[in-house]
Amino acid sequence: MTLAAHNTPAIQNKTAVVTGASTGIGEATVKALVSTGWKVFAVARRVERLSALGAETGAVPFPADITNDDDVAALLAAVTQAGGADTLINIAGGARGADTIANADTEDWDWMYRVNVLGTMKITRAFLPMLRSNGEGTVLNLTSTSTP
Repeated sequence: MTLAAHNTPAIQNKTAVVTGASTGIGEATVKALVSTGWKVFAVARRVERLSALGAETGAVPFPADITNDDDVAALLAAVTQAGGADTLINIAGGARGADTIANADTEDWDWMYRVNVLGTMKITRAFLPMLRSNGEGTVLNLTSTSTP
């Protein structure tokens, strides 16, 4: 059964915020949600890719860096003004370097910590009151691993 088979009026009134939306799993998630009737805010740093995704799917492209407090606040304000969100899907992140710990580059690990941990915390913390307000909010954190 495809996702499109589940297109119901209840789903058509749902809104999701998807981070990491410009490529890979995030992009696929946006496409899948939109195809089933969700309104989706597609969030990532790459403006051109988000614009193309928005044009292709009808998702709302929102360029933002989830590690930046001002960007997170602007996203929250935009989603609030549009009526709020029911779901936050945290996919933004990544891996830099595939070195063993003995050869690890501190800058790579710093970047990964800022994006994968602190960015996820910042955006989740910002959206929790909204998601809790309807009693049915959902947060999904999705990550991947990298091995040398």
